[in-house]
Amino acid sequence: MLIRTPTKTELVIQGLLVALLVGVLVDFFQALGAAACTDPNAGENCYPWGMTEDPMEGESWNYRNKANYLISSGAWMIVVAMAALAPFVARGRRSGLIALAAILVLGRLGFWLATA
Repeated sequence: MLIRTPTKTELVIQGLLVALLVGVLVDFFQALGAAACTDPNAGENCYPWGMTEDPMEGESWNYRNKANYLISSGAWMIVVAMAALAPFVARGRRSGLIALAAILVLGRLGFWLATA
């Protein structure tokens, strides 16, 4: 397997994906130690798991409970990391950009279909 040097365009997109990955990782570790906002002793460091009032009325799958939130965050981190690494293993510039975009779109779509 050859490792290719990404183009400047791919590097910029990879940089944005790494910044997104760091943000999701920080949020993941904050959520790991946080309580639900519905708990009486939740404090300021809480997450809206299981909310039935605005703005979380209708509850997305991610926010039904803490485990779902952590699983969805972990899955999203894997998808973003795979997309960021895709240009290194793609054959050319065009295929690197296509792989990067396809992994993000298909990963998000697949996760949406799995939780619908």
